[in-house]
Formats: sequence, structure tokens, C-alpha cells
Amino acid sequence: MKKLSIILVLIMILGAFSSCVGIGNKPPADTTEPGDVAYERDFSFSYELDRTEYTRGETIKIKATVTNSSGEDYIYTGSSTEFFPSISLYWIQIGDEKGGVIDHDPVAVTDDFVKMTIKNGESGSRTYSFKIPDDAVCADYSITLSFGRDSKEFLGVLRIAESTSQNSSDEYDYSPITVSSGSGKINPVRCFLSSTVYDGDSIAEGCGAGIGMIFGNDKTDQSTFPVLVLDGKLEALLPVNSSLVGVTVYDLDYNAIEEKKSISELSELPEGEYLIVLRVKSDSRGCIPDVSEYSITDYEDFFKFIIPKDAIPAFSYAKESEMYKENDPGVKSSGFGNTTEVEINTASDAVSRAKNECTVQYNAADVSFDYSEEIWKVVFYTKGVLGGCQTVYFDKNGITLLIVYGE
Repeated sequence: MKKLSIILVLIMILGAFSSCVGIGNKPPADTTEPGDVAYERDFSFSYELDRTEYTRGETIKIKATVTNSSGEDYIYTGSSTEFFPSISLYWIQIGDEKGGVIDHDPVAVTDDFVKMTIKNGESGSRTYSFKIPDDAVCADYSITLSFGRDSKEFLGVLRIAESTSQNSSDEYDYSPITVSSGSGKINPVRCFLSSTVYDGDSIAEGCGAGIGMIFGNDKTDQSTFPVLVLDGKLEALLPVNSSLVGVTVYDLDYNAIEEKKSISELSELPEGEYLIVLRVKSDSRGCIPDVSEYSITDYEDFFKFIIPKDAIPAFSYAKESEMYKENDPGVKSSGFGNTTEVEINTASDAVSRAKNECTVQYNAADVSFDYSEEIWKVVFYTKGVLGGCQTVYFDKNGITLLIVYGE
């Protein structure tokens, strides 16, 4: 009887041990790649970022993925929802100690414990959210992804700057123009292009290199440029003596790719990173036109502009509402349900608000936003079915402006 008890205890210990350690793991085979510190055995790791530069108060979202690359099935006992890598975000590591760690939002997993089989080549992912604290160190940050006994470090994957909106550099002059989107505000870098001085009948002229002085310099560091992230209504506040002549969109290789008529049209660009050049004319007369001595100066002001991967698609309410008349079939311009103000901050908020006006059957909804007029557009429809859709337009306070029914 005593021997039987000992055997049962040993079985219980082995059972507990097997619930913590993956079965079928191969012996460790550490590898190191340039730029990374890797401890790869049975799993490979990867990550996705919506952008690479942030500032204090913003939220970093990182999609972390683990893949069974062992060449065989991996069996373990645990939660049925836990096949994803853990993650740590930090700016320095000395030995085993990490410094400047930023914590992510809590991760919920089910409390069931079952026998899990992860087939070779199978992957698991989770998107982590990191709210950057106000006292976060401004530096390049690294991440380590882990699953079981395997881990991999990715060095310098993102940067936290003093201000994502305004990365000031002593080598630049800055424009008095303020460009904003949502809560972000910047002053672009100012580059002198030309100036004409009028004094009665005499004229004096001067010329500069404009953006060519910076864009054409091989030593230019783009990380020092002021950066604006699309996060709401796009606006430019100009001094009384200045006017915006044009807007040119450049790629990060300094190639001009598109012309825009206004700042607000930048929201129509696809997801990505751009350099925006504002052509500005400054008249020293300001509000006093009747002076004999004055100057007119042309500048090229620029900044870096980011449309993140999760940005809400843009549309123009002015252009779309022009197509509909009050008495047109399928157009409703009064008698709405949404007549009281509510706060609309996200696409999910917009869909919930628009549902109050929805009268059609649907299984999908698309959301767009007019970043200039701050107007939401929600289209309810059934996938794979032509017609039968309903479009609801409402302002930033959730007040319905227009409803259009599709054929």
C-alpha cells in the first residue's frame, strides 16, 4: 500500500510538470541574427506596428505573433486562448534587467485548462496596447517576444520623442503657421525661397534655396522633422500677413507625388508617411495696404505627415451632399431620430449612433469621416447584395444631417 501511494504521488508530480512544459520540444538551439538577440528553439516571432514614432500620452499598438517552426506538433496543457506571445517594451537592458519598461493593458485569458495541440506552421497573435506615461523616457525602444522558454529581442523598433508633433532642432527655423489635427499641433520647418522689397519705384530681390537646402542634403535626419499624425480635423492657422499658395505631397525619398489645394485634402491620402510642403506668401503690409515700403516673401514650410494604419477613411461631405436634393427619391433631410448631442470619438461610436436611424437589413457597416467639416458617414449594407443600403451622415456631436437610401 505504501509503494502504491508513492507511485501515485510521482504520477501527480509528473502530471503537474507536464502541464507547465510543452511536450515534444527539441533541445535548445540558440541562434543570433544581426541586430537581434535571439534564443530560438521551437518558435519564431514577428511583430507589426502602425508607425514607428510616438510621444508621451499616445497609445502604442503592437501586434505580436508566434509561429510553431519546430517541424512537429507542439502539445501542452493550458488555457485554450493562450497561444500568443507575451511581450515587454523597454528602452534599455543591462544584463537581465530592463529599464524604462512600459506596461501594456491587462490581457484576459480563459481559465479552462485543456490539452492543446499546435500544429507545425500554426501561428497565434495578440495586439497589445501600451499607454505611454507622461514621465516616459524619450529614447529608442526595443521589444522582446516570448512563448514558453523561447524568446526573441527586436532592437530599436520604435521611438518615443519629446513631442511627436514638434521635434525641435536648433538647425532649423520654424514657421509661425500652426498646423493641427485633433489634439496634435506643429509649427513646420521654414525655408526661405525668395523675397522682393518695394520702396517707391525701387525694387530689391533676394533668392534662397527653399526646401532644397534640406531635402538635397545627404546628412539630413528625418527624425528631427516636426511630425503630425492624422487624428481629427486638419487645420492651418496662418498669421494675418500670410497666405497659403499651394500644398505639395512628397514621399520620404523627396520625390513630389501629388498636389493638393488645401490642408484638409491631406486626409484623403492613403495610409503611410509623407513629407508635406506648404508654399506660403508673406506680405509685410499685413492689414495696412497703403504703405510705400514693404516686402513680399515666399517660403516653403514643411513637416512630416503620418496617416496610421487604423485611420478612419476620409470623404467629402460637401461633394456628396451636392448630389442629393431635398425631394429626391431615397433622400431624407428631416425627421431624424438623432437630435440630441452625444460624444462620438471612434468608428464604433459612430456605428452605434447611426443604428438609431437605420431601417434596412444589414450585416456590415463602413465608416468614413470628413476631417475638414468633422462629419461622420456610416453605410449599412448586406455583403454580396447589390442595393438595399442606407447611408447616415451626422456631425461630430451625433446630430443627423442627411440619410440616403441606395437602390
